[in-house]
Amino acid sequence: MEHHLRVDSSERNDKKDDCETSIFVGNLPFIVKEEELRAHFEECGEIKNVRVVRDPKTFLGKGIGYVQFDTKESMRAAIESKNA
Repeated sequence: MEHHLRVDSSERNDKKDDCETSIFVGNLPFIVKEEELRAHFEECGEIKNVRVVRDPKTFLGKGIGYVQFDTKESMRAAIESKNA
C-alpha cells in the first residue's frame, strides 16, 4: 500500500474548490486509517486529500471523514458508485 503525506499551506485560496470536489463520509470505524479510505475511493478518480476527523486526545477517529477529489466528475462518480 502506498503512503501519502498531507501538507497544508497557510495561504489557501482554493476553499471554494474544496466544497465542489469533496465528499463527506460517515459511519466509519473509529480505527480507520486515511490510506484505507483512499484505497476505497481511488477507483473513482484522482484523490487530492483524505481526512479522517480524530479526537485530539486519543487520536481515535470520530467515525467521519472527507475525501477530496481532483475533479467534480470524480466526486460525482464516487457518490454514484459508492452510494448504491
